[in-house]
Amino acid sequence: MATSVIDLIPASVYYILGTGIAIVIAINFMKLSVDVRAKFSYQQRDGLFTSAERSFLQVLNKTLSDDYYVFGKVRIADVITPDKSVGRANWWKAFNKISMKHFDYVICRKLDLKVMAAVELDDSSHNTVKAKARDEFVNAACESAELKLLRFRVTRGYKYRDVAKVLTENGLSIADFSEASAPRSERETA
Repeated sequence: MATSVIDLIPASVYYILGTGIAIVIAINFMKLSVDVRAKFSYQQRDGLFTSAERSFLQVLNKTLSDDYYVFGKVRIADVITPDKSVGRANWWKAFNKISMKHFDYVICRKLDLKVMAAVELDDSSHNTVKAKARDEFVNAACESAELKLLRFRVTRGYKYRDVAKVLTENGLSIADFSEASAPRSERETA
């Protein structure tokens, strides 16, 4: 019986060779990790919301009844999902179109966190062609999913009664507030 060269190599050589290859791979992976960290640097933002978004959130929280929570900057794909009947490839295409977008706010029922409505706060950036196309897509996606999408224009100040009107027209209950509890600027214009 003839012996091959492979039969003459002791098992310990294979062990050493395998270990060496594993070490080389590990070192290259560590270099890659260090390179990635060195290429990207991050800093914390000053806040989650712009001043306009923060102001409107306060109005929403004061206007809505205590039956709801308002969450901000919620990914659209966490609220709606493509219909599975479109097939796997089309499902992924549809999912990718919503996965990197977010709603400014979502209004959820406290009882079970069911999303009752999504809210978009539209500022002047929504006047661009690209933003208008995005808004039309989001409107259509929400309509398809039977999700109420409430749009409000950014203004210098919000009138509680105007926000309350939109909320109640969309089936949401509002807090029991009087014009006396509204900001002074709103009482003066009432």
